Amino acid sequence: MPQVDQNNPEEEPATASDAAAWAIRFRERTGRAPRILHVGNIANNAYINAKLLNEAGLDCDVICYGYYHIMGCPEWEDADFSRNYGDQFKPDWEAAGVKNFIRPRWFAQGPMEYCIEYLIAKREGRLREAERFWLKLGILNQSYSNTNPTDKKKIYRRWTWFQHKAARIKRGLAYVSTANGVASRIAGSCDAGLIATKTKSEIARLFVTWCLISAALIIRMACLPFRHFLIAQRNQIYSFDNKVAELIDKYAELFPSRPDPLTPIDLESYRLKVPQWHRLFEFYDLVQAYATDPVLPLLSGHPYIAFEHGTIRNIPYEDSTQGRLCALSYRLSDWTVVTNADNMNSARRIGIQNYTFVPHPVNEDGIRDANFDTSLRKELLSKLNATYLVFHPARQHWSEKRHPDWEKGNDIFLRGFARFVHEVEKRAAVVLVEWGASVEDSRALIERLGITDHVIWVPPMPHRRMVEYIRACDLVADQFFLGAFGSTLPKALACGRVSMLYLDPEIHRECFHEMPPVLSAKTSDEVFLQLSFAHGNKKEIEEIQEQGKQWYQRYHSNKAIADKLMSIYSCILDKSPELSD
Repeated sequence: MPQVDQNNPEEEPATASDAAAWAIRFRERTGRAPRILHVGNIANNAYINAKLLNEAGLDCDVICYGYYHIMGCPEWEDADFSRNYGDQFKPDWEAAGVKNFIRPRWFAQGPMEYCIEYLIAKREGRLREAERFWLKLGILNQSYSNTNPTDKKKIYRRWTWFQHKAARIKRGLAYVSTANGVASRIAGSCDAGLIATKTKSEIARLFVTWCLISAALIIRMACLPFRHFLIAQRNQIYSFDNKVAELIDKYAELFPSRPDPLTPIDLESYRLKVPQWHRLFEFYDLVQAYATDPVLPLLSGHPYIAFEHGTIRNIPYEDSTQGRLCALSYRLSDWTVVTNADNMNSARRIGIQNYTFVPHPVNEDGIRDANFDTSLRKELLSKLNATYLVFHPARQHWSEKRHPDWEKGNDIFLRGFARFVHEVEKRAAVVLVEWGASVEDSRALIERLGITDHVIWVPPMPHRRMVEYIRACDLVADQFFLGAFGSTLPKALACGRVSMLYLDPEIHRECFHEMPPVLSAKTSDEVFLQLSFAHGNKKEIEEIQEQGKQWYQRYHSNKAIADKLMSIYSCILDKSPELSD
């Protein structure tokens, strides 16, 4: 349920029906839909949110700058591809053989400057220039497909990459020539960054630090005569400095007990970026910034929503630049969206005034297909000589330290599953996804438990393929430590499959009027008992699966999420001046 400042009860977000009515009134009043810019796209949260909101009648764009991981690309959600995409951190979608999918023009992915210039050109109606930037982005994010490139197009590709490399060098020189505190940042990086990991020698670190600082000083002196000609930049510098001073004072006021003060050096790296972001933000009524990106609209002075997906669990409390800026940008947000139920307490601890729980968005395309293909199930049963299948797609990350940011409790599940195999169903098998830091540890544990023949490993899979695996198995096993859930559970419920995980009702009580129907297990013994129950009680499991589909529609569907987000938008924008056309 919504959480609001107790001193301002009138600020509670509107109901679902009010949200839909607000969107209609907004369009009638302005002659256009509300314009929302989504910044950042970890786990495709921005892409899915923008997609469902565009379908609901809003006008959303996404800017996914400098981030290319497979799970931050539209192809991972909506495309079929027949070949290997290569590096998961920089996939080659052209080589992957993407079929029947064209990236939506509202999704800009690539270097920050090109993304911003593309969206500005698109918003200003400069279609030819927008098309030119779109082509460059396609080449740089490796989604551009041309099965028969001519020599001319090959040259254009090389020229685009050359421009990109040259622009990076230019930005580096511009930063060194204008940024204050460069020497401090270089020294800090050498003492605690890559250089420190390469050598333990204090003399070597000092020598590298001296060389880098000397190079920076030479560049700064060489650029000094030209800085006075950068009039636009010079005008922006003063306003940036004023904003930095304002935020430093605000941080001291809001976090008086923190021993790590905010300093100008913490914000210096944004000096050249903020003017570009400010230009872009002017085309939108509201910015929805994900993870640690809320600092961008904060520095630009634009209304914004801070959208966390695990972000505020630990980061705001770190003694680091990222920790300080994360705490401040969430505290000063117009509204904060919390997607992890366990982080509601963290929102209160930071002192956020207005915050609402909104579930992780789920791509519903392909989920509602009742006549799904059963060939994958038959293939798995045959390959594993099995009669009962479990799908455990959670990232392999577990250790005795149980760090809450990463821990999935895979070992808890594997020990319980091994007992289930040895004592109840000798022809049970599990499908594991080969990703995460503990894959090798899991392999070793599986061998020690004597269940190697009952396990099959598959590579990380896109949304449509994951749906096929969910439907091919009898039960989906999620995580067994945190007590909260992300997108795997609702995806399983929407597909009509029972899910087993550790679910802490106390964490979720203020977020949902009723708990999702799941098989909850926290220990290996509980995993064993729940697997035994699921295996031996088919009728009860079918009832739980039907209840799960109904729960998803009420509390986690795209419509439910769109209504919640539009309720928040109405709360903010009704108090803000709207853009003039």
